[in-house]
Amino acid sequence: MFNIMLLKLSNSKNEGDSCTKNRDLLFNWWIIMAPMSIVDYVVVHELCHLNEPNHTKTFWRMVKAIIADFHERKEWLKIHDPTLVL
Repeated sequence: MFNIMLLKLSNSKNEGDSCTKNRDLLFNWWIIMAPMSIVDYVVVHELCHLNEPNHTKTFWRMVKAIIADFHERKEWLKIHDPTLVL
């Protein structure tokens, strides 16, 4: 289970999605322009940071346990992130 203190949407493309030490999850609103499978990846990625703050092997194992094809989704986001606009 994930204990989230605050869920916030940002309007800044300069700030990435994040999970703070206070267990706040911050997302850029423009992520809704991505396919739902990519939104799922971004949300799972940040939720996993609630248990593991860094991108360690343990972190990526947690992500993979939930989204087996996370590598493909991560790559899609890397390629298409700048084009996610209205």
